[in-house]
Amino acid sequence: MSAKLLLFALAISVVSSCCLAYSQLDFQPMLEEHNRVFRQLAFTMNTNRAVMVGYEQSNICFDWYMGDQTAISTTYNNEYNACVNASIAAKQALSEQSALDRSELLDAGNSICSALSDCESREDSLQFFQCYYNASSDNTGVLFNISTKAERISNNLTILYKAVEDTELFCTNEARTKNILSLTESTNKLNSCLHGEWNPVSTTEATTATTTTTVEPTTAAPTTAAPETPDGDGSDSDDAQRAPEEDIFRYQPRTRMNKWNIMRRL
Repeated sequence: MSAKLLLFALAISVVSSCCLAYSQLDFQPMLEEHNRVFRQLAFTMNTNRAVMVGYEQSNICFDWYMGDQTAISTTYNNEYNACVNASIAAKQALSEQSALDRSELLDAGNSICSALSDCESREDSLQFFQCYYNASSDNTGVLFNISTKAERISNNLTILYKAVEDTELFCTNEARTKNILSLTESTNKLNSCLHGEWNPVSTTEATTATTTTTVEPTTAAPTTAAPETPDGDGSDSDDAQRAPEEDIFRYQPRTRMNKWNIMRRL
Protein backbone atom coordinates (compact mmCIF):
# COMPACT_ATOMS: atom_id res chain seq x y z
CA MET A 1 0.00 0.00 0.00
CA SER A 2 1.48 3.32 -1.04
CA ALA A 3 1.68 6.38 1.17
CA LYS A 4 -1.02 8.18 -0.82
CA LEU A 5 -3.37 5.23 -0.43
CA LEU A 6 -2.67 5.18 3.30
CA LEU A 7 -3.50 8.87 3.61
CA PHE A 8 -6.67 8.38 1.57
CA ALA A 9 -7.71 5.39 3.66
CA LEU A 10 -7.15 7.30 6.90
CA ALA A 11 -9.21 10.21 5.58
CA ILE A 12 -12.04 7.85 4.64
CA SER A 13 -11.85 6.31 8.11
CA VAL A 14 -12.18 9.73 9.74
CA VAL A 15 -15.18 10.71 7.61
CA SER A 16 -16.98 7.39 8.09
CA SER A 17 -16.36 7.41 11.83
CA CYS A 18 -17.69 10.96 12.12
CA CYS A 19 -20.86 9.92 10.34
CA LEU A 20 -21.46 7.34 13.07
CA ALA A 21 -21.31 9.90 15.85
CA TYR A 22 -24.31 11.71 17.30
CA SER A 23 -22.60 14.86 18.52
CA GLN A 24 -19.29 16.67 18.37
CA LEU A 25 -18.28 15.29 21.75
CA ASP A 26 -18.60 11.73 20.47
CA PHE A 27 -16.08 11.91 17.63
CA GLN A 28 -13.74 14.52 19.13
CA PRO A 29 -11.45 11.90 20.78
CA MET A 30 -11.33 9.94 17.54
CA LEU A 31 -10.36 13.06 15.59
CA GLU A 32 -7.56 13.80 18.03
CA GLU A 33 -6.15 10.29 17.69
CA HIS A 34 -6.41 10.39 13.89
CA ASN A 35 -4.66 13.76 13.81
CA ARG A 36 -1.80 12.20 15.76
CA VAL A 37 -1.63 9.36 13.26
CA PHE A 38 -1.69 11.76 10.31
CA ARG A 39 1.29 13.61 11.79
CA GLN A 40 2.99 10.31 12.53
CA LEU A 41 2.47 9.12 8.96
CA ALA A 42 3.80 12.39 7.55
CA PHE A 43 6.83 12.11 9.82
CA THR A 44 7.41 8.53 8.66
CA MET A 45 7.24 9.58 5.01
CA ASN A 46 9.64 12.50 5.45
CA THR A 47 12.33 10.75 7.48
CA ASN A 48 14.35 7.60 7.27
CA ARG A 49 12.25 5.91 9.94
CA ALA A 50 10.45 3.91 7.24
CA VAL A 51 13.83 2.72 6.01
CA MET A 52 14.76 1.69 9.56
CA VAL A 53 11.70 -0.51 10.07
CA GLY A 54 11.26 -1.34 6.41
CA TYR A 55 8.57 -0.13 4.05
CA GLU A 56 6.88 -3.52 4.10
CA GLN A 57 6.71 -3.41 7.88
CA SER A 58 5.31 0.15 7.74
CA ASN A 59 2.55 -1.03 5.42
CA ILE A 60 1.79 -3.94 7.76
CA CYS A 61 1.56 -1.52 10.69
CA PHE A 62 -0.83 0.88 8.95
CA ASP A 63 -2.91 -1.94 7.47
CA TRP A 64 -3.40 -3.34 10.96
CA TYR A 65 -4.19 0.14 12.28
CA MET A 66 -6.92 0.69 9.68
CA GLY A 67 -8.58 -2.62 10.53
CA ASP A 68 -8.33 -1.94 14.25
CA GLN A 69 -9.81 1.55 13.85
CA THR A 70 -12.73 0.13 11.87
CA ALA A 71 -13.40 -2.43 14.59
CA ILE A 72 -13.19 0.24 17.32
CA SER A 73 -15.57 2.58 15.46
CA THR A 74 -18.04 -0.24 14.84
CA THR A 75 -17.98 -1.30 18.48
CA TYR A 76 -18.45 2.27 19.70
CA ASN A 77 -21.29 2.86 17.25
CA ASN A 78 -23.08 -0.30 18.38
CA GLU A 79 -22.63 0.46 22.09
CA TYR A 80 -23.66 4.12 21.71
CA ASN A 81 -26.76 3.22 19.68
CA ALA A 82 -27.66 0.56 22.23
CA CYS A 83 -27.67 3.24 24.96
CA VAL A 84 -29.82 5.60 22.90
CA ASN A 85 -32.25 2.89 21.80
CA ALA A 86 -32.65 1.69 25.38
CA SER A 87 -33.51 5.24 26.45
CA ILE A 88 -36.06 5.63 23.65
CA ALA A 89 -37.66 2.30 24.55
CA ALA A 90 -37.86 3.27 28.24
CA LYS A 91 -39.59 6.56 27.43
CA GLN A 92 -42.03 4.79 25.12
CA ALA A 93 -42.83 2.35 27.91
CA LEU A 94 -43.55 5.26 30.26
CA SER A 95 -45.83 6.82 27.64
CA GLU A 96 -47.73 3.54 27.29
CA GLN A 97 -48.14 3.31 31.06
CA SER A 98 -49.68 6.80 31.19
CA ALA A 99 -51.90 6.27 28.13
CA LEU A 100 -55.01 5.63 30.26
CA ASP A 101 -54.55 8.82 32.29
CA ARG A 102 -54.04 10.75 29.08
CA SER A 103 -57.24 9.36 27.60
CA GLU A 104 -59.21 10.29 30.74
CA LEU A 105 -57.92 13.87 30.67
CA LEU A 106 -58.77 14.18 26.99
CA ASP A 107 -62.31 12.99 27.62
CA ALA A 108 -62.77 15.44 30.50
CA GLY A 109 -61.41 18.31 28.45
CA ASN A 110 -63.60 17.46 25.46
CA SER A 111 -66.64 17.38 27.76
CA ILE A 112 -65.94 20.91 28.98
CA CYS A 113 -65.28 22.16 25.48
CA SER A 114 -68.54 20.64 24.26
CA ALA A 115 -70.51 22.35 27.03
CA LEU A 116 -68.96 25.72 26.21
CA SER A 117 -69.44 25.19 22.48
CA ASP A 118 -73.19 24.86 22.99
CA CYS A 119 -73.26 28.46 24.16
CA GLU A 120 -72.10 29.71 20.77
CA SER A 121 -75.56 29.14 19.31
CA ARG A 122 -77.08 31.65 21.78
CA GLU A 123 -77.79 34.79 19.79
CA ASP A 124 -79.10 36.74 22.74
CA SER A 125 -76.22 38.19 24.75
CA LEU A 126 -77.87 37.53 28.11
CA GLN A 127 -78.47 33.91 27.27
CA PHE A 128 -74.95 33.58 25.92
CA PHE A 129 -73.26 34.82 29.11
CA GLN A 130 -75.61 32.88 31.35
CA CYS A 131 -74.78 29.74 29.38
CA TYR A 132 -71.06 30.30 29.79
CA TYR A 133 -71.51 31.00 33.50
CA ASN A 134 -73.52 27.85 34.06
CA ALA A 135 -71.16 25.68 31.97
CA SER A 136 -68.07 26.94 33.73
CA SER A 137 -69.66 26.66 37.18
CA ASP A 138 -70.80 23.11 36.54
CA ASN A 139 -67.34 22.09 35.33
CA THR A 140 -65.30 23.86 38.00
CA GLY A 141 -64.63 20.56 39.77
CA VAL A 142 -63.74 18.89 36.47
CA LEU A 143 -61.23 21.63 35.66
CA PHE A 144 -59.69 21.34 39.11
CA ASN A 145 -59.37 17.58 38.73
CA ILE A 146 -57.78 18.04 35.31
CA SER A 147 -55.31 20.55 36.72
CA THR A 148 -54.26 18.51 39.75
CA LYS A 149 -54.12 15.20 37.88
CA ALA A 150 -52.11 16.66 35.01
CA GLU A 151 -49.67 18.27 37.46
CA ARG A 152 -49.21 15.02 39.40
CA ILE A 153 -48.61 12.93 36.28
CA SER A 154 -46.32 15.56 34.80
CA ASN A 155 -44.16 15.70 37.94
CA ASN A 156 -43.99 11.91 38.10
CA LEU A 157 -42.99 11.61 34.44
CA THR A 158 -40.40 14.35 34.88
CA ILE A 159 -38.67 12.31 37.58
CA LEU A 160 -38.89 9.08 35.57
CA TYR A 161 -37.65 10.77 32.38
CA LYS A 162 -34.75 12.28 34.32
CA ALA A 163 -33.79 8.81 35.57
CA VAL A 164 -33.90 7.44 32.03
CA GLU A 165 -31.81 10.33 30.71
CA ASP A 166 -29.27 9.94 33.52
CA THR A 167 -28.98 6.24 32.70
CA GLU A 168 -28.48 7.07 29.04
CA LEU A 169 -25.81 9.64 29.89
CA PHE A 170 -23.97 7.17 32.12
CA CYS A 171 -24.16 4.51 29.42
CA THR A 172 -22.91 6.77 26.62
CA ASN A 173 -20.13 8.13 28.82
CA GLU A 174 -18.96 4.59 29.54
CA ALA A 175 -19.00 3.78 25.83
CA ARG A 176 -17.14 7.00 25.06
CA THR A 177 -14.51 6.33 27.74
CA LYS A 178 -13.99 2.81 26.43
CA ASN A 179 -13.68 4.23 22.91
CA ILE A 180 -11.03 6.75 23.99
CA LEU A 181 -8.99 4.05 25.72
CA SER A 182 -9.25 1.78 22.68
CA LEU A 183 -8.17 4.58 20.34
CA THR A 184 -5.21 5.43 22.55
CA GLU A 185 -4.14 1.80 22.80
CA SER A 186 -4.46 1.40 19.03
CA THR A 187 -2.31 4.48 18.38
CA ASN A 188 0.31 3.34 20.89
CA LYS A 189 0.51 -0.06 19.21
CA LEU A 190 0.91 1.63 15.84
CA ASN A 191 3.75 3.73 17.22
CA SER A 192 5.42 0.63 18.68
CA CYS A 193 4.99 -1.17 15.38
CA LEU A 194 6.62 1.68 13.44
CA HIS A 195 9.51 1.62 15.90
CA GLY A 196 9.93 -2.11 15.33
CA GLU A 197 8.99 -2.93 18.93
CA TRP A 198 5.76 -4.78 18.12
CA ASN A 199 4.56 -6.77 15.13
CA PRO A 200 0.84 -7.50 14.71
CA VAL A 201 1.56 -10.37 12.34
CA SER A 202 4.06 -12.32 14.41
CA THR A 203 2.58 -11.69 17.86
CA THR A 204 0.50 -14.85 17.88
CA GLU A 205 3.26 -16.91 16.30
CA ALA A 206 5.81 -15.66 18.80
CA THR A 207 3.53 -16.49 21.71
CA THR A 208 2.95 -20.00 20.39
CA ALA A 209 6.67 -20.55 19.78
CA THR A 210 7.53 -19.33 23.27
CA THR A 211 4.97 -21.64 24.83
CA THR A 212 6.25 -24.60 22.82
CA THR A 213 9.86 -23.90 23.76
CA THR A 214 8.98 -23.63 27.43
CA VAL A 215 7.01 -26.85 27.53
CA GLU A 216 9.61 -28.83 25.53
CA PRO A 217 11.60 -31.01 27.97
CA THR A 218 15.36 -30.73 28.17
CA THR A 219 17.74 -33.66 27.89
CA ALA A 220 20.93 -34.15 29.80
CA ALA A 221 24.14 -33.52 27.88
CA PRO A 222 26.05 -36.74 27.15
CA THR A 223 29.20 -37.09 29.23
CA THR A 224 31.74 -39.87 29.71
CA ALA A 225 32.56 -38.89 33.24
CA ALA A 226 30.69 -36.77 35.72
CA PRO A 227 32.69 -33.61 36.42
CA GLU A 228 33.40 -32.82 40.03
CA THR A 229 33.16 -29.23 41.13
CA PRO A 230 33.29 -27.71 44.60
CA ASP A 231 30.05 -25.78 44.01
CA GLY A 232 28.02 -28.82 43.08
CA ASP A 233 26.98 -29.68 39.54
CA GLY A 234 23.63 -28.54 38.24
CA SER A 235 22.26 -31.23 35.93
CA ASP A 236 19.51 -30.40 33.45
CA SER A 237 17.15 -32.89 35.11
CA ASP A 238 16.92 -30.56 38.12
CA ASP A 239 16.02 -27.49 36.03
CA ALA A 240 12.28 -28.16 36.25
CA GLN A 241 12.47 -28.24 40.07
CA ARG A 242 14.25 -24.91 40.39
CA ALA A 243 12.56 -21.53 40.26
CA PRO A 244 13.47 -19.56 37.07
CA GLU A 245 15.17 -16.85 39.07
CA GLU A 246 17.36 -19.45 40.83
CA ASP A 247 18.65 -21.06 37.63
CA ILE A 248 21.37 -18.60 36.67
CA PHE A 249 22.75 -20.84 33.94
CA ARG A 250 19.41 -20.91 32.14
CA TYR A 251 19.58 -17.17 31.71
CA GLN A 252 23.34 -17.12 31.03
CA PRO A 253 23.87 -19.65 28.21
CA ARG A 254 27.29 -18.31 27.33
CA THR A 255 28.53 -18.72 30.91
CA ARG A 256 27.16 -22.24 30.96
CA MET A 257 28.84 -23.09 27.66
CA ASN A 258 32.19 -21.74 28.82
CA LYS A 259 31.90 -23.74 32.01
CA TRP A 260 31.45 -27.02 30.12
CA ASN A 261 34.27 -26.15 27.74
CA ILE A 262 36.62 -25.56 30.65
CA MET A 263 35.61 -28.87 32.21
CA ARG A 264 36.18 -30.72 28.96
CA ARG A 265 39.65 -29.22 28.64
CA LEU A 266 40.43 -30.44 32.14
